[in-house]
Amino acid sequence: MRPLLQDLKPERELPPKPPCMLNTREATIKYLMSWITDCNDSVLWCSGLAGTGKSSLVSTLHDLLSFHMGSRSRLAAFIRYDRNLYSNSSELITSIAYSLGRFDQRIGDAIAEALTTSRATVKMAPSQSSTQFHLLVQKPLATIPELQNEGPLIVIIDGLDESHDPDEKHVSEDLLKVLTDGFGQALPFMRLIISSRPERKISRVFKNC
Repeated sequence: MRPLLQDLKPERELPPKPPCMLNTREATIKYLMSWITDCNDSVLWCSGLAGTGKSSLVSTLHDLLSFHMGSRSRLAAFIRYDRNLYSNSSELITSIAYSLGRFDQRIGDAIAEALTTSRATVKMAPSQSSTQFHLLVQKPLATIPELQNEGPLIVIIDGLDESHDPDEKHVSEDLLKVLTDGFGQALPFMRLIISSRPERKISRVFKNC
């Protein structure tokens, strides 16, 4: 059933930007690593103006979690937006599901099973983001109780402010609310880290994260 996951593959996958220079931002990186392992919260918003190093910071985190931890890595998804290269936020939830499915075969099988039940979930409108997230992420993960005891699974979204729905100028507020609400009590083993500029709509939704 794993080939079904290809239906979720995004139009484009951007690699991380260059990381922080060696021996810089060490306190912030230490805080982020501590938050992943010790914090009870599920969503962390890294906000800052253009040029303040948000992308470099999460790229450093990506490298630490991917390369330095090797097979013990718990980085399940890294999604980067760039308004000039790839900015389609309507693919965000399917991109998360696709990455989760590639990260862990059990998750991939559970998501593929969900797709056999309803292929229509792949192309749901932004107004149905909550339903799409429930069917492609929450519900499949809930079928694997072992995940609760295997450590946090991390999802990083870089440059969320550079994404937008094809029918809008900015990312859908419905989608933003799904991110804050979906990664919570229903998925206590998940950690979502988002970097973006403090645009009004994003600030309103993530102000307490």
